Amino acid sequence: MFALSHAVCGMESVRALAELLVELRSAMATPLEPNNTAALESLISETLAQVPLMCTQVYRGVARSLLPLEQVTTALRNRSWVPKEPSSQHNTYVDTLLQMLQQLNGSLVNLSLPTAVHVTVLEEAVSHIAQQLVDAYAHVKKCNDEGRALMARDVKVLQAALDNLLRRSMLPQSKLSLSHAEHYVLALALPPDQLVGWARTHKGYSIKHLSALVMTVGLGAALKKKEQQELVAGLQDVCAQHARE
Repeated sequence: MFALSHAVCGMESVRALAELLVELRSAMATPLEPNNTAALESLISETLAQVPLMCTQVYRGVARSLLPLEQVTTALRNRSWVPKEPSSQHNTYVDTLLQMLQQLNGSLVNLSLPTAVHVTVLEEAVSHIAQQLVDAYAHVKKCNDEGRALMARDVKVLQAALDNLLRRSMLPQSKLSLSHAEHYVLALALPPDQLVGWARTHKGYSIKHLSALVMTVGLGAALKKKEQQELVAGLQDVCAQHARE
């Protein structure tokens, strides 16, 4: 478990100390000189305020380490996404991912973690799966309408399975969202002239992910080379704008 229990002990101790210092703000400020009071306020507003984000970042790193996704994503990249006929069944990797999350949840239960930490690790694990699915889809070399529909079905089935587990209280109440992947697979079916507008309102995708919508897996792959290049240039501008924000 990558020393998760040790990490939780350390991070939650830091969080508790930060919360205690905030509670004692008035008591600590009273005996201080005015110039030192400003330093205390700076400590609280600038340093201690970052502790929750720091805890989340540590748990995010652990969650990503706990999921052995490489074999799944490699298989996704290398499989054929140009089926000759529509499929009514999802791919087996969806079941594999669901089993991984259930096993992870069982391991977290055995550690008797604080509920908030348990939820954070699960949410970050699902978020990581969504990001890895997008990255794998973006590396597909060729895709047709049936392939795009299959990608969308796979994401939808996995999300529905997670929602079902939550309804049955087989997972702690949390926000297990694959929206990052869901939005991407929906964009695969967008007309090319809508992609730049879509990219402006959907952050978090690299230029590799956006270029794939034009060059390989999206409907933009049907454009002529010059049209593809112009569209990719527009998407690059959007990425640069997001980076500046």
